[in-house]
Amino acid sequence: MTDLSLTHDRVLDLIAIYGADPEVWPEAERAAARRHLSVSPEVFADALAEAHALDACLARVPVPEPDPSLANRIMATAPKMRRRQAAPVYLFRWSGRRSDIGAALAALAVGLVAGYATASEAVDPLIPVETGWSVPWETSDELPFWLKEGDME
Repeated sequence: MTDLSLTHDRVLDLIAIYGADPEVWPEAERAAARRHLSVSPEVFADALAEAHALDACLARVPVPEPDPSLANRIMATAPKMRRRQAAPVYLFRWSGRRSDIGAALAALAVGLVAGYATASEAVDPLIPVETGWSVPWETSDELPFWLKEGDME
């Protein structure tokens, strides 16, 4: 039984492209092509004979050694890659995550400066008149329970 994923025409193409030796054929098609060759060798006999003759001719042709300066000439004419310079890191950048961090740091700095500039000495809730702060009670008897000393015992 033959493998239906490979046709006789594809086997003939493999012989014409890669030669008569199945070891140089693509590995994915090699096993199926060998099955086709074993099932009907008469279909491929002429193509294999031509491929063997061509392979023998090509084997007799000497392969020239490449010129040692060839690699240098190729590298000299190849386009040069530009080195990317590292972009400067800015605290306040208007895109990406750095802008979020910069905005948070700026808000923190403004809050600290504003808090320090407007803070007076320690505020005593029992002396609202001296500090200029207004509180909803006039005497210590009207203080909320959490501001009274000694009541939590």
